[in-house]
Amino acid sequence: MPSSLTAVHPAISYVGQVGQLQDVQLVSVSKDSEAIDDILTLLRNSQGISGVNIQELKQRTKRGDDEL
Repeated sequence: MPSSLTAVHPAISYVGQVGQLQDVQLVSVSKDSEAIDDILTLLRNSQGISGVNIQELKQRTKRGDDEL
């Protein structure tokens, strides 16, 4: 399945499986990509893909010792 995901569009790169969920895969597309809408449409119309969610990368903040 991962190789078929990256074959949908050249801007897609495979990141990996989500935890222990074998049927949930994570792919990445550069924010600079002008083809994001096209990629989403291609993924949603691909056989074997039941859903597509967009996640934005968020910077994690480190808690201080006093917050624990």
